[in-house]
Amino acid sequence: MKSLYHYVYFHLYDFVLSVRKVNARESAVLYLTVMVFFITLPLFVFIFDQLFYKGMNKVIFMTSGFVYSLLIYYLNKRYFENSRRWKQIISKYSIGDSKKRKIGHIVVIVFFFASIATGFSLLFYL
Repeated sequence: MKSLYHYVYFHLYDFVLSVRKVNARESAVLYLTVMVFFITLPLFVFIFDQLFYKGMNKVIFMTSGFVYSLLIYYLNKRYFENSRRWKQIISKYSIGDSKKRKIGHIVVIVFFFASIATGFSLLFYL
């Protein structure tokens, strides 16, 4: 699982680096945070629904969702700001030709939009 997380981060970083050179590491962390948030959003709503089974207060739900997203961002930022880990990820996944790199970019972009679609599909459940 950690290897998949590193793979997704590397290809997000590489894609962002090819589009814009400034703050590519931070942008990749933000995109990864959005992916993780939307993938885990159904679990978050399920847990929140179990805690408040009589009805969800929208203000509490939105505030806790915001705090949850900030927690994910903070954990991702702390995890990937370690320069030794970052260099290890870059050296591990930068080996390969441009065809593999493009395939990795496509997989990660599809995964990114699929995670958002998963999160929004929850709206039809509610």
